[in-house]
Amino acid sequence: MPRLLCTIGLALVIAVLAAARSIASDTTTLLAQRLMADVKDGELGQFDLLSACLIAGGVSDADELDHQRRLLATAIEGVLACGPLTGTADERALELLTRLHARVLTGSYSKGATSLSCVVATGDFNCLSASVLFGELCERARIPVEYWSQPGHVYCRLRDSGLRIEPASRPNGASVAELARAQSKSPEVGRLQLRVLSPVQLVAKFYYNRGVEQLQRREFEAGIASLRRASQLDPLDADAQANLLAGLNNWALALAEQDQPAAAAALVSRGLAIDPHYAPLIANQRYLAERARAAVP
Repeated sequence: MPRLLCTIGLALVIAVLAAARSIASDTTTLLAQRLMADVKDGELGQFDLLSACLIAGGVSDADELDHQRRLLATAIEGVLACGPLTGTADERALELLTRLHARVLTGSYSKGATSLSCVVATGDFNCLSASVLFGELCERARIPVEYWSQPGHVYCRLRDSGLRIEPASRPNGASVAELARAQSKSPEVGRLQLRVLSPVQLVAKFYYNRGVEQLQRREFEAGIASLRRASQLDPLDADAQANLLAGLNNWALALAEQDQPAAAAALVSRGLAIDPHYAPLIANQRYLAERARAAVP
């Protein structure tokens, strides 16, 4: 079932969003191909993290990538140029988060604000885009940071102290001690499902969110391609595989409704090759077989 990061909606992807965001739907661009080749060894090499996230978020043109990368660099430099950072690593990180919200994340939290390009343009953000920008600031300030995920959510931890930082939440003057107390009083939900994300797995989350959005707009081919890339970059992401299977199933249903049973059956077979026990695909395989038999004179 679809789960957009920072959103816990769990209905199967069937409805069409009223407004489609203007991001590239073609996931077979040269940039995407180069990115996938770059991370075959599980690490980023040719591309840095921000560039990789821009590509996974939909930037498909090399010139546009350079332009967006420069905009991000300017935004990050603007945060760092606000003045010297003092105090402990935790205090410096909290100051960076305060500056980030004052200068870059100036809009509103929006579950669909994954694209870093949109963050710079509008100031809107979600947990994924905010975490990447906060992490980049910490790296620039030489504050070791980790990216963590739990179902439907991404956040950061400072590696040395273990302090949990929610980059999508404005600090509102909170101190490090207050954050630490709040953390100790609020046990993390789904602790067994918590995991540290590598940079490549973080990039996979951009493909994941993009794929879910594409399926919601019934852009089945593009959505399946995005989710397939998400699964390739992060095979441990069960949500990516679940949405990939749901997308294939819903695409097959759409084709069956358009009286294209052979194409629908091919998609069902494709999904069952990934998971032969996926119940909706099994049910639709039976339905298509019965329909084929009924069509025989």
